[in-house]
Amino acid sequence: MWLFEQQEQIIECLDNEDENDYLAKSFSLTRCPFNCSPYIQRKRPSLLISILSKLTIECRNKIYGCEKILFYEQLEKHEEECCQYKIIRCSGCQQDMFKEHFDKEQHQLKCPNIKIKCTKCQSLFQRKDKHNEFDCMEKKIDLLKQELIIFEEKSSKIYDIQRKKIEILDEKFMIIEDICTIDDNNDICSTSISTQSIGKWNIMIGVEIIILSIFTLLIYIRIFFY
Repeated sequence: MWLFEQQEQIIECLDNEDENDYLAKSFSLTRCPFNCSPYIQRKRPSLLISILSKLTIECRNKIYGCEKILFYEQLEKHEEECCQYKIIRCSGCQQDMFKEHFDKEQHQLKCPNIKIKCTKCQSLFQRKDKHNEFDCMEKKIDLLKQELIIFEEKSSKIYDIQRKKIEILDEKFMIIEDICTIDDNNDICSTSISTQSIGKWNIMIGVEIIILSIFTLLIYIRIFFY
């Protein structure tokens, strides 16, 4: 029920019009049917609740054939959920039909214009359109290409980070090398530098192998599971 700015306006509206007609108009509009303003939706006052509880109201779908006359408390549920004369528009073919026919014929499950989502490739298509295995495979290949591009970008970033770390290690090794050339104990320094250099190259090779292995594994997983 739509409520209004002043209770006096409500009573005046009820006095000047037939109660059933007034309520029918109120349910179908988002403003006072008698242009009371300003419009504010509020909690119903006890006086109004008392008036409404005594009213019996015709279903708004009477013009389509519904003959139900209900109490105010029952009206909304009937009109929205139960009335078989409620007009429903199909989201696919945009055809208007009675709720009775819409439910009975399971129109939503049969309409050729309803959009369906493929569970394999996630693409949307109308039920009447053909979506065969070839189309599905093409879509899956496109998705795989997109995922591989994203993976390559991420792998490239990881490789750049590791490369920068190795460059920093190179700089440190060069500093150590310079220090050791000045040091009298050249044998000890040479042994230390050689060991660290081997460790550096092992790190670089290990990072490249890991990245290549992950990339190859992803490709095999996509091929075998799809």
